[in-house]
Amino acid sequence: RLIAELGPEGARDFMVASNEPAPIYIAVNAAKAATDEEVTRVLAAAHSEPEAMAVGGRAVPGCYKVASGVPLQDGRVRRMFSQGLLLVSDATSQAIASLVVGEEAPESFLEIGAGRATKTILDQSIAQRRFGHQIPEYITVDLHAFKTKLLQERVEQYGVQVTEPIIGDATDLDALVGERTFDRVFIDSPCTGLGTLRRHADIRWRLRPETIEESAELDARLLASAAPHVAPGGILAYATCTITHEENADAVEKFLATEAGAAFELIPYENPELPGGDLPFFSTVLEPGAPDAHFLARLRKKE
Repeated sequence: RLIAELGPEGARDFMVASNEPAPIYIAVNAAKAATDEEVTRVLAAAHSEPEAMAVGGRAVPGCYKVASGVPLQDGRVRRMFSQGLLLVSDATSQAIASLVVGEEAPESFLEIGAGRATKTILDQSIAQRRFGHQIPEYITVDLHAFKTKLLQERVEQYGVQVTEPIIGDATDLDALVGERTFDRVFIDSPCTGLGTLRRHADIRWRLRPETIEESAELDARLLASAAPHVAPGGILAYATCTITHEENADAVEKFLATEAGAAFELIPYENPELPGGDLPFFSTVLEPGAPDAHFLARLRKKE
């Protein structure tokens, strides 16, 4: 299956990378008024060798690779974690958050599949860094009550604003948010997670071929449910941390071919490092020593 998706050489690189320890990246939380200079000074003093990161040809604001997990046990660094100034998050996850928030300040934001609030914290930190304030109306949805409880605890620790944490099934958003629409609707899809295999080794034992099909079917329901809740001119963002075409490009293209999808147009991803620049989607591959493999499609609702 990997050879079919990635080609022989790509499949080999993927398998080698999936058996190696994952690199460690941190995010500087601007929502707590942490500055990069302050944080990197402490990290350097703890011998973590912080390195500013770029993904897909673009710098990722506030994202640093550290040499190992050992310096993060330094008392000065642990204090910053306890104060909510630092967050551990893969560099590609941080890049996706930056792209989803965008360059124009949204007034309202709906995050689907918010989980334990990692993307929530990243989104609001980037908004604070980029616009000088957090997104005023930020609503989260997750199916699991225990994750939403953790979300509430973490957003308080990290100084992040969530106006309404909702527990419920996002395949029926009408029942959860009524007729409300949002400037940004972000689906952080509950995918097969193959792009994070080295961090979650159990996936290789749990995954079945039919799991990919089931995941793609869920993706279709989530996109259809989210579409009416995007304001005219707003953006529907769809992200996964997997590599299968069914869950990534195929899912988006099938949605665009539906009646609901016809109201949207694809926002290409501009990679400054590539000749010609524009790609239909943002995506990364899993390689040794590099960030995880993720996928992002951004769709603008026609006005």
